[in-house]
Amino acid sequence: MRRYLARRVLAAGMVVFAVSCLVFFVLHLIPGDPAQVLLGPTATSQDLLRLRHELGLDRSVPVQYLTWMAHVARGDFGWSYVLRRPVLPEVAERFAHTLILAGGAMIIAFPLGILLGSWAASRRGTFVDRLSTVVASIGISMPSFWVGVLLIVLFSVRLRWLPGSGMYSPTGEGGGLDLLVHLVLPAITLALVPLAIITRMMRTTLVEVLREDYMRTARAKGLSEAPALMRHGLPNAFIPLVTLLGFQVGQLLAGGVYVETVFSWPGVGQLLVNAILTRDIPIVQGSILLVATTYVIINLATDLLYAVLDPRLRYG
Repeated sequence: MRRYLARRVLAAGMVVFAVSCLVFFVLHLIPGDPAQVLLGPTATSQDLLRLRHELGLDRSVPVQYLTWMAHVARGDFGWSYVLRRPVLPEVAERFAHTLILAGGAMIIAFPLGILLGSWAASRRGTFVDRLSTVVASIGISMPSFWVGVLLIVLFSVRLRWLPGSGMYSPTGEGGGLDLLVHLVLPAITLALVPLAIITRMMRTTLVEVLREDYMRTARAKGLSEAPALMRHGLPNAFIPLVTLLGFQVGQLLAGGVYVETVFSWPGVGQLLVNAILTRDIPIVQGSILLVATTYVIINLATDLLYAVLDPRLRYG
C-alpha cells in the first residue's frame, strides 16, 4: 500500500507541475500586452517600458516562470495587475464561494442520482427504466448556461419565487437563509449534468450486479428484492461508481464557469473570466493552479479510496 501511495503522490505532483508549466507558457503566447491593457491606448512608450519593468514582463519567459514558481513555493502567488492586491487571498475567497456552489450541487446530484439509478435498475425493462434513460439523456445533452437562463426566466422573472443573480441580496442583511435562497437555482443548474451521468452509471452498474451469481443465491435463500439489493447489490455497485463520483466532484469545481457567469455568482470561475478579459495574468495563473491542484487532490483521494475498496489495485 505504501508503494502504491508513493506512486500516486508522485504522479499527482508531476501533474500539478505540468499544469503550472502549461498555463504559464500558454498565457504568455496569447497576443496582447498586459501593460497596454492597464495603461490604455493613450500610454506613451516610456510609460509602457516602466510598467513592464515593474511587473517583470521585460525578462525572458523562462526566467519569469522560475521566479513565479519560487514565489509560489513560498505561498506567494504575486499581485493582481488590475485589483492591486495579493492574488492568493483574492482567489481563496472566490474559491470558497465556488465550493459553496459545488457543495450545493453535490447534495442534489449524488444522493438523487444514486437513488434514481437504483430505482431504474430494480425495474429494468419497465416504463420507469425507459423514462429514466430518456430523462438522463436529455439532462446530459442540455448546456448548463441554457438551463440556467431558462430557470432565471421562469422562477425569477415570471414567477418571482427565487433570485436570479448574486450570492446575497444587495438590500438585505445576508445570512444563511439569504445565501440558501440565492443558491437554489445555480446549484440545480450545476447539478443537472452530473445527476444524469450518475443516474445512468448507477443504473448500468447495478443491472450488471443484479445478474451476478451471488445475487441469485441471495434470492434463492429467501431474500426479497429490496433486502438483497441493499445488502449485496449496492455495496458492490459502489466500487466502480467511486471513480465517477470523484471525477464529478472535480468537474463541479472546475466546470462551474458558465453557471457562475450566468448567475453572477462571485466564484473563482467568474473571477477567472474577468481576469482573462483584462489580461490579469497573475489572477489567471493562481486561479487555474488552485483549481487544478484541488482537482488532482480529489482524484488522488478517489484512487486511494478505490484501492481500499478493491485491494487488487494495490498490487497491480
